[in-house]
Parts: sequence; C-alpha cells; structure tokens
Amino acid sequence: MENSFHSVRLLEEECKGCTNCIKHCPTEAIRVYQGKARIINELCIDCGECIRVCPNYAKQTIIDELKEIHEYPYTVALLAPSFFGQFPNATVNQVHQGVKDLGFNLVAQVGYGAEHVNFAIRQWMQENPLRPLISSACPTIVRLVQVRFDELVDHVIPLEAPVEITAGLVREQLAKEKGLSDKDVGVFFISPCPAKVSAIKIPIARGQSQITAAISMREVYGAIMSKLATIPKDVVLETDLLASALGMLWGRRGGEVYALEGTRVSVDGVYNVINILEDMAMGKLPEVDYLELQACPGGCVGGPLVTQNPFIAKARLEALCNGLPAAPKWDRDDLLYRYQKGDYFWKLPLQSKAVLSMDGDISTALSMIKQREIIEKELPGLDCGACGSPTCQCLAEDIARGMASNNDCIFHLRQAVQYVAADLWRLAKQVPPTIASQQVLNAMDEEDDNEDK
Repeated sequence: MENSFHSVRLLEEECKGCTNCIKHCPTEAIRVYQGKARIINELCIDCGECIRVCPNYAKQTIIDELKEIHEYPYTVALLAPSFFGQFPNATVNQVHQGVKDLGFNLVAQVGYGAEHVNFAIRQWMQENPLRPLISSACPTIVRLVQVRFDELVDHVIPLEAPVEITAGLVREQLAKEKGLSDKDVGVFFISPCPAKVSAIKIPIARGQSQITAAISMREVYGAIMSKLATIPKDVVLETDLLASALGMLWGRRGGEVYALEGTRVSVDGVYNVINILEDMAMGKLPEVDYLELQACPGGCVGGPLVTQNPFIAKARLEALCNGLPAAPKWDRDDLLYRYQKGDYFWKLPLQSKAVLSMDGDISTALSMIKQREIIEKELPGLDCGACGSPTCQCLAEDIARGMASNNDCIFHLRQAVQYVAADLWRLAKQVPPTIASQQVLNAMDEEDDNEDK
C-alpha cells in the first residue's frame, strides 16, 4: 500500500499530550487521546511541521544511518543543492571531498538532475494546455494535493523529482563506464526533509525508487565540518554530474521557476501553499501558468533536517552560484530523446487519496456528513484543542465516525456534569432519608437559602 510508510514517527514515551502538534498539522492528521498524540497515517504528508513545533522532541524522523554504506561494493552520495548552503566559507569542491571522505566512492549533485527536469517542464508546458501546472518536485506538496486537494491531481506535472532523475543518471553512468550492476551500487541521498525519505521508501508514482537509502543532513554535518579546514579549496572533483547555477538554485524558493517562461508563481511554507491551492481550487488563478510550491519555509534550505538558518543557507547557496556557469551545456537532442522515451516521467498515474470523505458508500457518507453538521452546531466553535482534536469540525467528524464522543469536548462535559449533579440533587431529596443524611440535606438547604439571600 502506497502510504504504508511514514518517516515521521511519534516517540510515545516523550509525548506529554500538550496539543502543540495538533494545532500545527496542515492536514489535521494528529489527535491526542488519553494524554498521547496519535498520527493518522492516511492523512500524514510527512511535512515535519510536528517535528518543528514539538517542545518535548516527541516526533522524530525514521531515517537510514551512514554505516549502511558499507553494505555495498560501490557507493554514491547524492547532494541536494540545499546541502551546499550549510557550510560557511566552503567551496563546492571542498564539500564534495568532505562527503567522499566519509566513505563514498562517488559524489553527484542533485542539481544536475534538476536541470534535466527543468528541460522536461518546458517541453510539457509547450505540449499541454492545462493551467496552472503544479510542480511535482516536493513530495510533501504532491501528497498534500492527493489528500486535501484531490480535485487538482491532474494539474500536478507528472515528472520525477530531480533526486530520482539524478539517481537514474548515476546508475546509467556507472553501468556504462565501470560495468557495475544495480545491486552492486548503493545510492544514498543526503536529505533535508522527512518527506523525501518517505518518497524513497514508498515512491509516490513509481514501483521502486532508484535510491537505496536516505541519510539526514544533520547526521553528516558535524563530520564534514571537522574535515573542511584540511581540504584544499581547489580539490579536483571526480564526477561529470555537476550542476550549473540553474540547477543549484533549486535549493531555495524561486529556483525552479527561474528559467521557465510564462506567469510563474513561487510559494514556500505549507500554510501559504494551502492558501494558494484553495484559490486555485476556486478558479482564482486563471492567468497563472506554473506553481512552484515548496512546503518548507524558504524552500529546501528550510527543511526540518537541515542545520543552518534558512536565510543564511540561502545567502551562501546564492554566493556559491555566482562562481558557477549560469546555465548547463545541454545536449538538447539527448534530453529530448530521454523525454520522448519517458525517462523523466512517473511510471504510474497519480492517485487521489480521498481520505477526508466520511465513508466509501455514498449514502452512508451523506448521512454521516449531515450528522457531523448537526454535531458541529452543538459544539462551542472555539477550536481550543482541549478535546484532542485540532478543531471543533474535526471533533464533530470524529464523533460521526465513532472515534470520539460529545463528552470529549470539555464544555459539553461540564454541562453534562452539571445536569448529572442537578439530577442527583433531586434524587437525593426524593429518597427516604436516614437521620444522618437528613442532617446533610438540611444543612445543604440552609446553605442554598443563605446564597439566595
């Protein structure tokens, strides 16, 4: 099943049930039951927002470890453009060598694959009139569309992410130049975010990823920083898969649309993305040709697994790009051949994940929706989160699904307790009293009289 793996996990023993996560989850995928957070897998898009806001560090990313590279005869590190923005006063060559010194045989830049994707986007825009088109580079955004904006699924451009394209190009080169088979090559992506980890483990629209595993940027950062001072700035790189400025700029917001034509809109931050997708769903963007949407603030430089301030990382990345060729030296015939052959495209159609529907049966779903609307009108509408659901509407839906009860709302519970207390008081007066209980009732009546006065 496609969404059976999620890299974002809960450490239950660390969770204090504080409700910070439920208030910040963009797909309302988290509830707090019995004092512990619970993630609804069908709604999770691995954006990592819960990791950012959890004060107790109860959310973590399940990710591969660096030591796994020793399981393969030949290993390749794929470096995202955002990775180069993590290191102060370091050249591209130094960062490459620092990663290679960790035990990799080859280092390749994901920006190189981004250049191929940029070419494919141009071709697709020329051949397909549907507008606006939505970028498929950020797996969090693709899953967000599937889960929350399923009516926009057809607008997502059906192209592989740059990291997947780069992995394929690396494997192709190694097979041609060194005669290495796929099973002998371990391709490891140094990832800035948990969503890319999930996209590798369970690809969105392909049977199997060409990437072996993903390693957190945070894990390798310290080791590389300790090596940089001893690496010459002009160290020679041993790979042809090097990106120009066009490819490297994909690491920050606006880089993807930099070389595209038409009306292009670049949006970062998952809540801003939701706003723009809501406008698109209502038909408010008729003049827009292309949407570059990135879940993390600032783009990939702001991912949950990076180490540096995204504004600083962005500035460093742009400074590095000033020393690179402005554009790639494309063999247009080769890229067009790959495009026409389908090398750049998803292997499977993108499926809607209509998990927000109340039930698979239409009549049952309509009945539950009506029930939800009735329940929601009875709730206070404060969206306080004290019930463990992010909003009153979510609680109403949970109640309609049988996952919660009215008394989970503290205002309903307080009212219910008041009703029970009043009933008990009336019953207490009706039950034949003992001497002791009559004295208690008399005292309570006297107290009520004093309050009335």
